[in-house]
Amino acid sequence: MPIHWMNGHYKEDDIIFDSNWEAQEWADSICSDFVCSGFFGYEAIGYATPDEKVAAYLCEFVSKSAEFIRIQDQSLPMLTLKTSSEKMEGRVVYKVWIEPQI
Repeated sequence: MPIHWMNGHYKEDDIIFDSNWEAQEWADSICSDFVCSGFFGYEAIGYATPDEKVAAYLCEFVSKSAEFIRIQDQSLPMLTLKTSSEKMEGRVVYKVWIEPQI
């Protein structure tokens, strides 16, 4: 299943935030787009960031949000959360994505 990457829509895509709070706020702000696209778009969707903090918070928020939404509607597909990291253009990029199990 090809992954639809959310990157390129936000100016914050390439930022390494100074504080945990900033990273947490950013991850929280994109979480609903992420989860809703996975559930209702029935596609794999991901986000790549150079900030390890954002990736960690996004994993936490996506897991909790997906579980909460699915408890409300059992007809929605299960989502599998996946992560990886790779070195691109001299820096590490952290990738987080979800895949619906349909």
